[in-house]
Amino acid sequence: MKKNFYVRAFFILLFLFSCKPKIEDSEKKQVYTVNFESNGGTKVDPIKIEDGNKVKVPADPRKDGYVFKGWYLDKEFKKSVFDFEKEDISSSITLYAKWIAVFMSAKDKAAGDKFGNSLAVSGNYLVVGAMDKEKDGKQEGAAYIFSQQDGYWQQSTKLSFKKNNRISEFKKIGSAVSINGNIIAVGAYETTTTTPNGGSFIKGGSIVLFLKEGNQWNQKWILSQPNANSKMGENVFL
Repeated sequence: MKKNFYVRAFFILLFLFSCKPKIEDSEKKQVYTVNFESNGGTKVDPIKIEDGNKVKVPADPRKDGYVFKGWYLDKEFKKSVFDFEKEDISSSITLYAKWIAVFMSAKDKAAGDKFGNSLAVSGNYLVVGAMDKEKDGKQEGAAYIFSQQDGYWQQSTKLSFKKNNRISEFKKIGSAVSINGNIIAVGAYETTTTTPNGGSFIKGGSIVLFLKEGNQWNQKWILSQPNANSKMGENVFL
């Protein structure tokens, strides 16, 4: 009898242990997938990540003619850029790549303008020079402002230049450009400058400064050089 009791007890214990779930199975974390929609860029493979962990930042995708501007949780890019260092993953998600086009042209672009010979960017504004842009048969030059709209650079205005009593003729406008916040500087290094007694200096050069007032960029100051061949405005920096 005692022997049979032990045998039955052994099989009962064996049965109970076989029915007990494994501890590691019950404590295993949920695994989610982070997908990357590159929107025409190079492929970025999905990443598997355990619940509550942060996903590693993948290598930036590439797309000809565009600059990568980050990953977003929404297709419309209305939310803030996804922060890989702060966001814990608690479900499977898809991140969308935002791009900014870098190919652009002026609305009045013509062959030989040298559009893009100089450029500068600050925030959402980009200034582009075209120092051989013709006006009235002369290579006066020009400068354009582009702004980011719906993820693309679009021309917002063409800067208007006005001479003062020290400027005889603007030439090579856009030879150099610079922008810092709400101030733009545009060089015109072959500008012909004048003196109070009526003399003139060929290629004295000038730098024209514009200030953003409301939605307008208005010319405010002109710096000029009263010396021939000084080429002031060949380089500018704000």
